[in-house]
Amino acid sequence: MPYFEGLDPATCERMLGELAPSACAAFGLDMTTARLVGHSENVVYRVTAGAQGESRHYALRISNPDHYSTPQIEAECAWIDAVARDTSVRCPAPLETVEGAYVVELPVRELGVRRRCSMFPWVEGDPVNQLRPDYMRNLGET
Repeated sequence: MPYFEGLDPATCERMLGELAPSACAAFGLDMTTARLVGHSENVVYRVTAGAQGESRHYALRISNPDHYSTPQIEAECAWIDAVARDTSVRCPAPLETVEGAYVVELPVRELGVRRRCSMFPWVEGDPVNQLRPDYMRNLGET
């Protein structure tokens, strides 16, 4: 099965033009911009989108269709939501779709597959490429 991120830039842009606005709409948001942030297990875009006249930044995560099922991603998001809500660990709680799910499956016509999309509030900061002892110590203190 072809990977979204392995295609030529023009094809990715065409698919993003179809996929990102549809994903945002599923979460009750109107997208204005999307920019590729990176990919490994997932493809992540920083999207600017709004609802009710207020625009914010979000992380749109497009999951690899070969790795995790929708129920697995739903469970992951529910766990992250519980950590954000019920502990002192600060993390971005996933958004729910207008139908109350954490994941929306959307078709990508050119690939002939559906991609699982989830959305999180954007967190400003520097990427952490390697865990350091001080990061782990700070997390342990929470």
